[in-house]
Amino acid sequence: MAINIANSDTVFFYGRAFSKNYEGESPINAKIQYEIYCLGCVRNDYGISLVSINLEDSRWFLNTQHNRSAYGDILFFRPTGLSSIANQKYPINGTGTMQLVNGADFTPYQDVIHAKPNSWLIHNAKNENANDISFTVNFIGMPSTQWAGKGAVNQNGDKKAAIGQTIDVMPSRKTSGKMSW
Repeated sequence: MAINIANSDTVFFYGRAFSKNYEGESPINAKIQYEIYCLGCVRNDYGISLVSINLEDSRWFLNTQHNRSAYGDILFFRPTGLSSIANQKYPINGTGTMQLVNGADFTPYQDVIHAKPNSWLIHNAKNENANDISFTVNFIGMPSTQWAGKGAVNQNGDKKAAIGQTIDVMPSRKTSGKMSW
């Protein structure tokens, strides 16, 4: 039996799992947002609020009706480096949460986190063959360290002093000076 759909309307929804990049002291409380695509749609018809707009891409909005893992969820996380994922929570009102923990014993430390959601929640505008989503986490300090600012660690991974590591443990012993050219 053939079904005639030539004179009917069909609405397709596009969704994705998304996370912004994070920076801060370990642990970092991170969010995975489950978003819906809306370009030219009537937002009120689908309960989409401007408050829920993704500031990095204004065509995507938080899908507050995404409340169960059955709608799609992150199947696993895979840090590229020494980070770990703790306290992962299923999505509620379109947002899942987790803690990102710095597994390195130094800062600053940067890691890329790969997340594998259900296939229908993968969207990558730069790579149509992407099979996961990814985001970057920058651990810029730990409460027990005396790191003095942003910077870079040695590329080979050793713990020798590099730009951005402790620069002056006793600044009160130094006097101010003026450079003359």
